[in-house]
Parts: sequence; C-alpha cells; structure tokens
Amino acid sequence: IVREGDGNSWKNRLHFKGSYSGDFRSDDFLAKLYLNIPTLDLVNFLPDISIAYQKLNTADFSSEIWLDVKPDEVSVIGNIELGRVLSQQATGPQALVDYGGLQFRYTGSSFTEGSIVIPSLEFVQGEFQYALTDILGAMELDDGFSFVAEIPAVDVAQVADLLQFAGDKQLLPGRLSTALSVVKPRG
Repeated sequence: IVREGDGNSWKNRLHFKGSYSGDFRSDDFLAKLYLNIPTLDLVNFLPDISIAYQKLNTADFSSEIWLDVKPDEVSVIGNIELGRVLSQQATGPQALVDYGGLQFRYTGSSFTEGSIVIPSLEFVQGEFQYALTDILGAMELDDGFSFVAEIPAVDVAQVADLLQFAGDKQLLPGRLSTALSVVKPRG
C-alpha cells in the first residue's frame, strides 16, 4: 500500500495469498484467502480520525485474517491488534491505548447471516487493563439488521474503572464523567 499526495509518502507491505474460483456475486463462488497486515500507522492511510473530539496522531494497526468461502458456508477467523494509539492535546501527545487486541471467528451461511465468537477482547493503557472473554453473537441482514450478543460475565467494578479511565482521557462528555464521580459506582 502506498499513500502519496500531501507532500509525504508512506508505504506498507501487505501479505495476501490464497485461491478463489467463480464470481463473488454467484452461488458457486469458492475461496481460501489469507491476509496479513504487518504493523501500519492507520493515521497515514485514512482521513483524519477523531475520538471524542481528539484527533489521533498515531494508531498502529496489525491484523491476520483467514477467509474460507464455499456455497452456503462462510468462515472468517481473525486477529486484530492496535498499539500506540496517541491523540494530540494542547500539552502534547496523550496515550489512549498501549495495546488492544481482538480475536474472532465468524461462521455462517453467508456474510450477512451467521454467528460470531470472540474468545478475547482486551485493552491496556499503562497500568489500566480491561478484558472480556467468550463473547457470543449472531446477526442477520435481510430486511434490516438483527444482532444479539451474550457476554457470560461482566464485572461491574471493571466497567466503572473503564468509564473512569475514559473520563480521565476526556473520551466521555464532561457531564457524564462528573455524574459518574458523584454516583461513585465502586461504592
């Protein structure tokens, strides 16, 4: 991938291999594909990215995706990682994420109807860590969008810590952050 045009040039290598046959739009399409994206800085390849009015100035991204498509059967297995996500503040860069990781597996009869399993979703910034495991979901996109998910266990104290962290990083509106400190969800 090469991006040029604003006086700078960024390059990153992608690894894409596999095989396919047929037309993607037809029922006889077959594919076995693998995509590996070594670490790239998303900020260099996308338009300006803002989170809660904070412009990102660095966001490392890497991923591995395996795709297997047969008639009436789709399987996507993936691992996505974020690192070194920094936003620009008046005082300089602020770390939002040191590491974020998502592992998933989607299986279904098509790309628009199936189930997803997320064995691991984690987030680390400094001493703060947050993780969810064994998330299950299902979706359907026919005449609308239907989605259902199950998270086996959510620790309320961890959610309160996550909201406090987001407030401290100014990722939540000030009023919500103030309300959370008044309510004191941890007791």
